Order: sequence, then C-alpha cells, then structure tokens
Amino acid sequence: MIRPRLAGFEVTGDKLTADMAHELRDHHVTVVWLYPELVRTEKVMDAAKWLDTSNSESPQFIGRAVAALATDPSVTSYLMRCLEPVINFL
Repeated sequence: MIRPRLAGFEVTGDKLTADMAHELRDHHVTVVWLYPELVRTEKVMDAAKWLDTSNSESPQFIGRAVAALATDPSVTSYLMRCLEPVINFL
C-alpha cells in the first residue's frame, strides 16, 4: 500500500525520471531515480524510539546501489524500468 502523502511524490518522480530519460537518451545519458523508504540517518536514529526501523536501509546500502549502477556497463538496460532492491546476504 502506498501512503497517500507519498503517492503523488512517487508518481511525480517516476514521470520526471521517464521524461528526463527520454530527453537525454540521444546524449547517451542514463537517468535513474532512487527513492528508498526509510534510511537510517542520524536524525532517524535519534527518533528511533518512535519509529519502526526494522525495515530501514543504511546509507551504505544506497551508496552501494549507486556505485553498482555507475559501474554497470549495461546500465542502459534499466531504462524505463522500476527496480526493486534485492538484498543478498551471502
């Protein structure tokens, strides 16, 4: 279920990303938008007693996703797709 206050943000972000990808395709620019749910920043951890952080992500996880996309030679295959995070614990 998408929370109503985030639904507009996500739809707007998806549309902006798709439009940018379309406009920049001829320049060989790949556009990716990441929108994690809850990231364990300092402020989030200060408020952790009031928040459910059981499904939160570390800032390092987001950084690793950006680094992986930046070094992926087939990154253009992700154009116009929504990527779900997959965590590999092995």
